[in-house]
Amino acid sequence: MKVLMNMNDWSGICGYFFDFDANIELEIEEKNNGYNCWHSNRGHKKVGVGGCHVGVCPLGYEADEESCMKFGVEYEEAKYIIVDIREDDYDNDTMFKLH
Repeated sequence: MKVLMNMNDWSGICGYFFDFDANIELEIEEKNNGYNCWHSNRGHKKVGVGGCHVGVCPLGYEADEESCMKFGVEYEEAKYIIVDIREDDYDNDTMFKLH
C-alpha cells in the first residue's frame, strides 16, 4: 500500500538509513547532518555511503502539492515521501493513507 510519511519518520524505519553522527568511526567527508544511505542505488557516495534526502530516495518519491492534498496533508517542500509498505506495517501515528 502507498503511504505518505514525514522523511524523518521514514528514515527511522528504513533499513538503509545510516546516522553518521552515531557512528563516528567512519571517515566520511560529507556527513549530511547524520542523514546517510547505504542503498546500492543511491548515487554520490563517499566511502560507500550516500546522502539520505527525500528527493533522491530509491525506495520512494517526494510528495508534491497534489499528492499531499490526496493524502490530506498540508504540503511542505522536501518534507514528505511516498513509499510502498505492507499493510501489516501501517502505523496510524506516523503514516497517512490516500483519501
